[in-house]
Amino acid sequence: MLQEHPISKFRRLNTNALASQRLAVEPLETSVSKSELAYTLKTAAGAMGIGGAAFHVLDVLIGLVREDDLQAGSEPVVAISNEKLAAYVCRSERTVARLIKRLVEINVLAYKDSGNGKRFINQTGEKYGLSLAPACKRIAEIKGMATRFRAELAAKKKTRRECQKHRRGIRDICEELVRLGQHTSADEYMKRVVAISETNQSHADKAQQLEALYFEALNHPTLSIDDELPAQSEPGEVNDIGLVEPTREHSASADSGIEGVSISLLREACSSLRNEMGLEFHTWMDLLAKSDELRLLLGLSDAGWNKAKTTAGRYTAIACLAVVCEKAFRDPLKLQRPAGYFNGMIAKSEIGELRLRQTVWRLAQVH
Repeated sequence: MLQEHPISKFRRLNTNALASQRLAVEPLETSVSKSELAYTLKTAAGAMGIGGAAFHVLDVLIGLVREDDLQAGSEPVVAISNEKLAAYVCRSERTVARLIKRLVEINVLAYKDSGNGKRFINQTGEKYGLSLAPACKRIAEIKGMATRFRAELAAKKKTRRECQKHRRGIRDICEELVRLGQHTSADEYMKRVVAISETNQSHADKAQQLEALYFEALNHPTLSIDDELPAQSEPGEVNDIGLVEPTREHSASADSGIEGVSISLLREACSSLRNEMGLEFHTWMDLLAKSDELRLLLGLSDAGWNKAKTTAGRYTAIACLAVVCEKAFRDPLKLQRPAGYFNGMIAKSEIGELRLRQTVWRLAQVH
């Protein structure tokens, strides 16, 4: 079979390279476009172990192959010397030869050598050079590899983000514990975070352990606020602070992310906004009327604000906006990207992880 697709005697081919040669013996069974071939190989490069230099060589070959040679019944052979290919990719000829061998061994290219080892296409239609037939015939398989590779990358990225999210959450809890005088507990939690992060476990296992530690820290007895929260008044009644609670149609209870947060509690929490900006509000409608002023304070676009209202609900969105503005006023150096912080709160609200009541209550406690 290999005599039909000649190989020069000086080549030393292993099992993988011989498999490429077998794929290139017969003409293509189905047509492939240049763009499809290039895109498929580019997306699967990481999964196939094709590095930057090797892909550069492959990209040049795809660019040089004739479109007609990629049709069914044809042979996609590129007749280019190593010298000229080296000039295209700015590498030495030895490096190019090594890269071509690598591409042959991973079943992307195949050799089609002439009797004297030169690469050419003559007037009778004989072609000798580098064949892209292995890649063309395996394109469905390579597409599957690319899909699985993207899924793996997405999963790894998600677990890394989960790890970062839980580490940030634990660090915030530890800062609060230190403020409350619980130095020993804070140090213990941070040591456990470091221990988990330095293990050789997968990101998924680390994320699972950090999540468990986060909820353990969140349930620390010192941070329990259920007994400290004032009782919520019924709509239309006067609460403990002397303010009338909004009616049901104007209540924040319609937004799931803001349960347990009354307008009076939020007003107490936003002391800096009221004192330094003169921002006064007594109802949710008053606060919503200030939305443009608050979003401009954060540098949040009108499109971003509308998206937040759609995602989290207008009451949750305006409460988050007020909280972020308050935090930015209290410690501008600590909150350097307030608009990004606000978008993060909205994202947490969408997946049910926003703990707005606890944040507002702590702001109300510390003026």
